[in-house]
Amino acid sequence: MFPREVNRRAGLWLLTALVLGGLQVGCQSNNGDKKANTTADSAQMVINNQTTDQQIKAHLDSQSVKSETVIPAATDTTATLPPAKGQAATTAGSDLPPAAAFDQDTTKKYIYLTFDDGPQAGTMNVYHTLKELGVKGTFFMVGLHETFGKKWHDIVDTIRAGYPDILLANHSFTHANGHYMSFYHNHQACFEDFMKAQKSLGVERKYIRLPGNSGWVLSTGIKAHDLVRPVCQLLDSAGYSVFGWDLEWSFKRDPLGPGSVPVQSADKMIRMVENAVSGHHTHKRNAMVLLTHDRMFHRDNYRDSLYKVIHELKTRHPEYVFETVENYPGAKRN
Repeated sequence: MFPREVNRRAGLWLLTALVLGGLQVGCQSNNGDKKANTTADSAQMVINNQTTDQQIKAHLDSQSVKSETVIPAATDTTATLPPAKGQAATTAGSDLPPAAAFDQDTTKKYIYLTFDDGPQAGTMNVYHTLKELGVKGTFFMVGLHETFGKKWHDIVDTIRAGYPDILLANHSFTHANGHYMSFYHNHQACFEDFMKAQKSLGVERKYIRLPGNSGWVLSTGIKAHDLVRPVCQLLDSAGYSVFGWDLEWSFKRDPLGPGSVPVQSADKMIRMVENAVSGHHTHKRNAMVLLTHDRMFHRDNYRDSLYKVIHELKTRHPEYVFETVENYPGAKRN
């Protein structure tokens, strides 16, 4: 072969190698961008006094997997805080007797199943599942949802009548109407929103979950993001307990119609609960609060997923006890 031909072929091989190498680098770069975008999409939004409701809405709309977490949880340790200044509204007393004393069995591990945003499609599926399996659960309901018609009013009545195995609790009247910054900045109006829900829903125990935030108010003190601390102090002064959560069963929009569907499979949720309990990744030791939303279970196949999670946990772990938040460590007895 002549030297000129050798050089020409060598040049072609080199050019081919460079092109292929460039394509490979390009593919790696694109994959890296995808990973970076995925990380950015799922990143926790930083909330401060400069954050606007519009920024929060845009962030939430960008998420394919939804969450109750809008305002991040506090990063500091639980501390007892003094009462906030301001006039605390009064609420009607409960017709129920004071909650009975509850002694936690140190040989057991307690699971608190909690369901948010009812009454909604899916609420009664959850209710019947709990009844069939003989376990307790807590429904944090939104006052505004009850006003949508008699059907929803009747669901609230059913949940209330399920006490003490089924506990009706307060998740605000408006759920902030999607305006979390203004909702929590005006803490007196926020407090009154909870009092309105307490009355309209006929909630007979002073147990609350904040919309969009895993804040805690217990007899041992308050743990909450700076934005929500003032309303937590008002609720504390009025005798309320506030419950966050340790683990959330995430949801996304139902691709087949209105409502939401679970993200994690039943098998994955079982493993996540077991890991949280065994690894003590919880606010209180041997006490695990699971957050879900009623609407996730509006279809029968997803109701079956809830049934499977509870049934498998009961079967595998006889040491697990399913309780309502009334019997959570540090809950006020009222």
